Amino acid sequence: MADKPELVPAWLRKGPEVIEVPSHIIATYKNVYVNGCWIYDSKDRKFYTPLEFIDNWKNIYSELDHEKPNPKLKVMNPMAAIKQRAEWVRKASEELQAVLEKLEKYNASFERKVK
Repeated sequence: MADKPELVPAWLRKGPEVIEVPSHIIATYKNVYVNGCWIYDSKDRKFYTPLEFIDNWKNIYSELDHEKPNPKLKVMNPMAAIKQRAEWVRKASEELQAVLEKLEKYNASFERKVK
């Protein structure tokens, strides 16, 4: 796995530029990192690796998402991402085939009408 970012407790941090990471975000990150999982944001329908999650937690987590644990964030196996996306591709392909079938059955002439 990639380098683990340093998570410094709030009481040991120095400088005003440091933004405190909420404890439940750190707990989620550690859980996902240790177990080799990813985080799925069901609202935005995106998967995040542990490092992407901890680097972008401010964009992923908002003050409206105050519930702990956050119901829109799910810990999932990375293979679930592949399985989910494959299912989406299968459904999209079926819909495309249905449209193509309908188009083949549709006998219309797309020519300019002569007045």
